[in-house]
Amino acid sequence: MIYLKKIAGKLNVHSDYFDQPNIKNYPIFPFKVLGETFNDSTFLEMGDSTKPNYINYETEEFSINGHKGIGLNNEIKAIYYLTRSENTGLTFETLASLIYDHADYSGLFMVKERIKQIIHRLRNHYKVEINSKFYRAYIRQEDIENIHIQKTGKMKIQNNFSMMDFEDFYQVSTSKAKKMLKVLLDKDILKKEIVGKKNIYSFKK
Repeated sequence: MIYLKKIAGKLNVHSDYFDQPNIKNYPIFPFKVLGETFNDSTFLEMGDSTKPNYINYETEEFSINGHKGIGLNNEIKAIYYLTRSENTGLTFETLASLIYDHADYSGLFMVKERIKQIIHRLRNHYKVEINSKFYRAYIRQEDIENIHIQKTGKMKIQNNFSMMDFEDFYQVSTSKAKKMLKVLLDKDILKKEIVGKKNIYSFKK
């Protein structure tokens, strides 16, 4: 992996073995070696931005095969991380650790069965084909090529919008809109001001 290549360089080890083009986007957990911290903070985006399928991990916007919304559930997180892993794939355990909240310890029990359920839903609800072999999951290359994923960037909704605009654009309920607007305000992605009797939201970054 690219991170192992960097480590090999620090140890003066021949690193041609690690020159693999398909792993530059691979998701990893932060770790430290020889006083240097490694993580995937350099990852910004992957794929063709003109494709209709997209996931923005920071703003939590997504559109996958006609399913548009905001707020990342476990299935959308799985698509995001499996796309980043490309043809290397992810073990069921690693995928579970990436998609379940750290506080959701129950999510780490019966890992194999829970990931099988997510794969089933990806195939049947989101129409994304996932292959699995020896409890390692791989997303189909055709699906990888038809999705754009990113960690940064402005939201797709037009700037200066009301909650009703938000509901219409992301096709969500009023309760979901209130929840997600609070999340985006807490992340410092949006700011809010009162115009007349309405709350108007605009991009902060």
